Amino acid sequence: MYAGPCKNVLKHKLYSPAFRSQLIYRCWSCSPRLSAKRSRLPTYAKPATPKTPGAVLETVAKSEPSLRNDGSYYISPDLASALHGLGFFSIPAVVKVLRRLCQELKKLPPASALVSATTQQRFIQLSEEALGSAEVALMRDPQVLRKAFHSLGQNSFHTQNRKGDEGCDALRMAFFAGEADAGVDAAAAEIALGSALGRQEARLSPRISDFIKAKALARSDWVAMLLYLDETSRKTGSEVVAQENYELAKDLVDMVEPSKKLRRQNSSLLQHHKLPWRVLHDAAESYLPYLREGAVYDQVRSDLENAIRDGLFKYSDLSAAPLALRQPGVIEKNSKEWVELATQSSSAGDPDSSLQLAFYHLRKDGWRPAEANRKPRDWTGIEWLAVSAALSTPETGVMAAKYLGLAHLLREHGYVDEGISWIDFAKESMGEAGLDPDNRWHDYFSDFQQAWRDTDGSLKRYEKSSEEFLAQLERT
Repeated sequence: MYAGPCKNVLKHKLYSPAFRSQLIYRCWSCSPRLSAKRSRLPTYAKPATPKTPGAVLETVAKSEPSLRNDGSYYISPDLASALHGLGFFSIPAVVKVLRRLCQELKKLPPASALVSATTQQRFIQLSEEALGSAEVALMRDPQVLRKAFHSLGQNSFHTQNRKGDEGCDALRMAFFAGEADAGVDAAAAEIALGSALGRQEARLSPRISDFIKAKALARSDWVAMLLYLDETSRKTGSEVVAQENYELAKDLVDMVEPSKKLRRQNSSLLQHHKLPWRVLHDAAESYLPYLREGAVYDQVRSDLENAIRDGLFKYSDLSAAPLALRQPGVIEKNSKEWVELATQSSSAGDPDSSLQLAFYHLRKDGWRPAEANRKPRDWTGIEWLAVSAALSTPETGVMAAKYLGLAHLLREHGYVDEGISWIDFAKESMGEAGLDPDNRWHDYFSDFQQAWRDTDGSLKRYEKSSEEFLAQLERT
């Protein structure tokens, strides 16, 4: 449907460079000037692809390769330095032995694994086959071995390794052997691995959960506080728990400041946890339903809004943008700043921001509600609605409502061919992405197309207005 020019619609410096858009090009895909090409499918839109959990880390779902043939393991400078500090000097050979030990020891109970590694001959022999006598002696020292396993576990979560299971096993063994510093890393590993696997239940094992809770409530480790609040936010609790988490989150925010080092430069997957502003936002949001309007309610609401502001301006975190767009206390809706932030967030791929931006432009340009004797000329709102629909995977119901609202809106303004073309695109996109295996949505879409082409009125019952789809989306 489109082969026309691009238009520069944004070149501002409103927010920090971490999420500023320098140039955003938008296609006029539905221009009336191209009426001869209206029957073509939109060529610039990409088919939806389903999200698959577990893509971040290598997990047990994939077969573990033989360590003898695995030459892809990256030894970071931090791991090499840590092993040197423990007295090792043949670093590649030591790392290979540690990984082989980890693979064998995971068959044993974690609490006794490293004790067995230093006392049982079959494990000692693994070191003797590859290392000299001095390094074998170090491998038999429980204090040295647990520190080596701690460093190995951290290194397995390096972005160039992504050995999630192996790293988690090593960190658990180190912690259970008495390496207290490995406890926080083990908790981060279990949470990262649980998230990658899409686990909905508790992600922390009981002993590590108790350890993290104790450190968090003692306010002795800000990372432990982050991990504890992240984990408890997934559970249904009581007013007492919600208040406790809110107060803990406030203390956390007072303890830390954003680092000057960009998050995308972070080389460890263990450190990709929630930022403090988001933890406070979630804790305040969970606590608010228990409160009646009054001084305490106002304070919690203020903390929630301030947390979003911190996310935007202190942490330069684009994930705060969709939250800010829905909070009039943070940014006035439909103001110049609101539109610029919505455009930036939409351009980064947020479906809700794209939808809010679409509604703004549809109202401004006379698409919705329709204005008598005025034919819309600006298609910005139509295009952002299409973008939001494409980004809605795998929520097929929401995606269908957006595409049908778009198609009906075009039809109501006299662009029937464009509406039919978008329905064809929706059917093709959902089918290719595997979102419609039984053709249920395909048939549902086709009913509307047949009704629009109907000449005898027998299918008139299938006709609907765009508001039946869009009004519901605007309320959610």
